[in-house]
Amino acid sequence: MPVSEEHKPLAVVEVVNKVKVDSYKSMSFVLSPERRRSVMHRRSSSVELDIGHKYVPFKQEDEFTLELICTQIRSMLLLYADAGSLGMYLSHNQITRSLLEMHKVSSTTRSLHHQMSSMNLDVDLMSNTIKRGKKINLDSPDFDVFAHSDEQLVAFAIEIFRRCGVTDQQVDTCKNFVVAVRTRYLKNPFHNWKHGFCVFHHSYLILSEVSKKKGWSRNSILYLLVSALSHDVGHPGNTNDFEINSQSERAVRYNHQSVLENHHCSLCFQIMRDPSCNLFKDLEGEKFLRMKNTIINLILATDMKHHFKMQSKMRSMSNEKKAEEVKGGSSGRQQVEMEILIHSADLANQGLVWSISSVWADRVCDEFQAQAESETKLGLPVAPFMRGLEKPTGRAKLQMSFIDAILVPWWDLVRTVMSSKLVEKICENLGKNRKRYSEVKDDKTALSKLKF
Repeated sequence: MPVSEEHKPLAVVEVVNKVKVDSYKSMSFVLSPERRRSVMHRRSSSVELDIGHKYVPFKQEDEFTLELICTQIRSMLLLYADAGSLGMYLSHNQITRSLLEMHKVSSTTRSLHHQMSSMNLDVDLMSNTIKRGKKINLDSPDFDVFAHSDEQLVAFAIEIFRRCGVTDQQVDTCKNFVVAVRTRYLKNPFHNWKHGFCVFHHSYLILSEVSKKKGWSRNSILYLLVSALSHDVGHPGNTNDFEINSQSERAVRYNHQSVLENHHCSLCFQIMRDPSCNLFKDLEGEKFLRMKNTIINLILATDMKHHFKMQSKMRSMSNEKKAEEVKGGSSGRQQVEMEILIHSADLANQGLVWSISSVWADRVCDEFQAQAESETKLGLPVAPFMRGLEKPTGRAKLQMSFIDAILVPWWDLVRTVMSSKLVEKICENLGKNRKRYSEVKDDKTALSKLKF
């Protein structure tokens, strides 16, 4: 029978086990004491909603909503939960019910609709969950993103936002924003949620030492953190050149100019169009425009085509006599410094300890290798640096070239304009990692599995 009224889910009795993209396995949740809706993964690619013995097509918005539900539950509640008792734990948990109350079933479309504004979880409860688990040092340059689940990183991102000025009144909005961004990151080998969090975290580490010295405002800090977290949201796992050469819809939309970076900007502001996800919803007029222009310019600054121009600006800034010559005076200087900071955070992973940097090296090479295969099939040009990456020696050679030509010159300048513990650690690790890449002889073992 058709659904004639809106029902709110009350409790999850079994959390989704996502077995592959766009398919769900065995998730069911209670809509009301009298009615239950099951979402079933079938052998075919179709997924349907069971409503009173009538099946309704599983819509795209339902897919998004279910992903969101699972992400939120696991992020806020199950950071250190015992998976073995998951079903019983969730069935009677007040926190789970609160999470699910922000979802409704439409009386007209029978689709699940996300009601972000109704989210009212106590963030302190989430923080206490973290404290009950192992202690996490978010201020460490050696923080290992691979030691934590994607859902745990959501909680850590919220904690960092709080440390950087998000008020108690903004906590719900902050949670909504972080979860929405995390959900829109795609499952690429490299350009994924973990990478987005890493750039966000590296930005935070540098900011924590630099912002006070430079007198940056709370809003400026939040603009940068929002930009860092969103800087690769929706990344398809290929380069701008691939977008342009394949004549993608994105390339046409953005006129071949910083195609992916413009795409990330667009998604960021689409998320913030929802007031419940917008930390800056109270800004109006010139303040609103300043916020928007700042975030746009920060995300666009992560396009590698701007690298050498930014490096030239940084060289000028390192000379005190030329510091005031940067276009725009002190205000313009701060914008340039923020752009340098986010670009630096995006270039940090090869300056981390080997156990982390080598994993990122394998992941980016996996992504390049997949693009090269696609380009070959499509008859598109393949960049020389994307060839020969099936062997660890080829991957090591690529990383050595990147360290020598891009990273060492860049980070040597960064330490002159915004030195911090992370910056010094990166400069030190670049030399160590470069030496290890030069010693790679084994063509059968992934870089991250090599023993030195």
